[in-house]
Amino acid sequence: PYVAVKALLDGYGIQYISVDKPFQDLSAEGKVLYWPGNQHWNVPGNELAGLLISKTLLEESGARADKERLTTVKEKLTKDFGIQ
Repeated sequence: PYVAVKALLDGYGIQYISVDKPFQDLSAEGKVLYWPGNQHWNVPGNELAGLLISKTLLEESGARADKERLTTVKEKLTKDFGIQ
């Protein structure tokens, strides 16, 4: 859905975190991540986006202090959304 935006960011070498694939996969499995009638994330959708972004940032930081936080985020993704 955001092909043009992604192409623009890629063209300028701007990094971004894409959450499209997990949202598409979970939506296909019946998980409701958007408010009815529009494409805005609902409460679980916002939680999923936050956890996915946190996971990426914590993995990239590599800081020892972040390992506990990363473990917590991964556990929540698995428990609440079935994401490994």
